[in-house]
Amino acid sequence: MSKLSYLLRTNKSGLVTISIKHTHHQHIDKVPFVKAANVVVFPNQFDKDKGKVLGRPDATELNKKIQVLENNINLALELCRSRGVEPFKAALEEAYTSVVAFEQARAESSRLLKETAPRLVLTLHQQLEEAQKLVAELKQRIEIQEAFAGNIQPQKLFTAYVKLFIGKHKNTLRQRSQDNYTNVLNAVKEWNPRLRIDEITVETLEAFRDFLLTEKKQRVKDKEGEFVVGLRNGTVRELIQKFKSVYYFYAEQAGVDDSKIRKWKHGVKRKQNRKVVFLNSDELNLIKGLTCLTEREKLHRDFYVFMANTGLRFVDARRVTEAHINDDKIVIVQQKVSEEVTIPLTADALALLQDYKFDFSEVKYTAQVSYYMKRILERHDLLGQPHVRTHFKQNQAKEEIKPKRDLLGAHTARKTFINIALEKGTKITSIKNIVGHAELKMILDVYGDGTMNEKELGKAFIMPHKAIEANLDMKAVA
Repeated sequence: MSKLSYLLRTNKSGLVTISIKHTHHQHIDKVPFVKAANVVVFPNQFDKDKGKVLGRPDATELNKKIQVLENNINLALELCRSRGVEPFKAALEEAYTSVVAFEQARAESSRLLKETAPRLVLTLHQQLEEAQKLVAELKQRIEIQEAFAGNIQPQKLFTAYVKLFIGKHKNTLRQRSQDNYTNVLNAVKEWNPRLRIDEITVETLEAFRDFLLTEKKQRVKDKEGEFVVGLRNGTVRELIQKFKSVYYFYAEQAGVDDSKIRKWKHGVKRKQNRKVVFLNSDELNLIKGLTCLTEREKLHRDFYVFMANTGLRFVDARRVTEAHINDDKIVIVQQKVSEEVTIPLTADALALLQDYKFDFSEVKYTAQVSYYMKRILERHDLLGQPHVRTHFKQNQAKEEIKPKRDLLGAHTARKTFINIALEKGTKITSIKNIVGHAELKMILDVYGDGTMNEKELGKAFIMPHKAIEANLDMKAVA
């Protein structure tokens, strides 16, 4: 019969070390199996009957050590029984070593799982999104083929024309435009799936506009678990424009007069969120020097710094290769606007390209940049100051407040480039040429910061107050 008991050994200081001893009814070992719990207390602080440390601030932690040891010994005894051997000292020692090794491995696995779980969840979400897009594309192909089979002319359903339009222009439309036309299709199905192209009037468009503004369900839910209804102004403007594009394209074929529709104005105001998120030069330099725990963290942090030094969009920055470098400049055609841009390489940008052998293709998604930047900044407790962003829906402003680090997506690197360049006195026309915007007005209205403008004005005129230093918290566009 096996028995566990507590063994107390008094040291020269009068303290006792606590161990657990195992004895066996057929005991043949000169020295019994004994394991120390690594717990040292005064004699009156340990209750042998209860097996607990009492009267100490750290009693809970010490008792946990004793309990872990006792559990491991009991597991070792069970292992001996399962092997069919008596728990003499040698056999129990071997079993105990196996149990401890197993527990250590399990603890390490648990630690690794906690570290990798967020990344795994992110990857699974990305895979799910890709699968959903594939399913939607296959459904769209089926619907297009059904439309070509002869369903469109007898019924003249507007949804059928939208499907035809997407299929006809699939190879020339950018992905974002394809998504918006698909969103029009889904919105019309939700609003009035039997809508015919020859029934569309100004009143029809006004009703569709109001549906988008006040009734269209979004994918996100509110605090009560209900789907948020009503799209933002910018989205409504975009969907109405796509709706009209399909209508105009097939108006003659469908035998309808589009003159009244062409004169109609949707009346949805263009609202610009001016509270842009970006880093100032000090913040960017700080982030460059932060410690990264993994190569994945370092890759995405460095990629963000590279974008912030070039002003390139995500889709263009990850395409840069050595072939795009000419005379210490990046020369690349931007995918969004199909225009060539020439960007002088900064020292940081050149060093990063060389470090990664001119290959950032391992950066797959914008969401990964956001995820790793947030993780790094949270670990270093940086950029936690609240940041207010304003969204416009139904012509009304709605605010959300988040820590600044939560808003540092890949797109903010481009804004960081523009604003640091403005802050340091780079000519606005030069910035426009580098970032590829066609109008100076966009940079002045969207990327400019009021605080910096006041400082600039102070260079030419006497101001009522001392020129304000550039705002470190940064107000610019999301």
